[in-house]
Amino acid sequence: LEVRGGTSSGTRKGRAGTVAFSDAVMDDFTLSNTLRLGNDVEYTFGNLTITDGGRLELDSDHYTAMGNTIHASNIVVESGGLITADTLGYDQSRGPGGGSAGQGGTHGGRGGYNADATYGSVTEPVTLGSGGDSGDGGGAIKLDVTGTVTVDGYISANGEYSGHAGAGGSIWIVADELN
Repeated sequence: LEVRGGTSSGTRKGRAGTVAFSDAVMDDFTLSNTLRLGNDVEYTFGNLTITDGGRLELDSDHYTAMGNTIHASNIVVESGGLITADTLGYDQSRGPGGGSAGQGGTHGGRGGYNADATYGSVTEPVTLGSGGDSGDGGGAIKLDVTGTVTVDGYISANGEYSGHAGAGGSIWIVADELN
């Protein structure tokens, strides 16, 4: 199951397409391979489990400056599992803190040689990372969980590391318990 947007050299990426599931499938969902969910959307799960080798990619939309929100009863990211928005923020050199010639992207901190002001909230982070001169920024992930989030794997929203890297994105976890 794949509906990825295309990539090209430069800053004109296509974004993810649409994936729809029945409510029954979303109630107790286990992911053991790669799935990219579309941008600027909220998804609701009962229990969500990402197993070893599972990779849930959450696309972002730099036109609306929004990432994805996952609502769930419980989320488990097992060892070797991943929820990611790596390099899915603003494209290279774009965004409120986009780096131009020789600059890194700015977001929660200033990018290398970039004088742009930082932006985003430290208490409710939902903004995308800006692209650096040679790398895309990280996307935004919000996990809104009524029960427990257990992370033995990884949750990440990293900017692209290359010469003048993109800024990291945002991760906001709201849960009764975090393990």
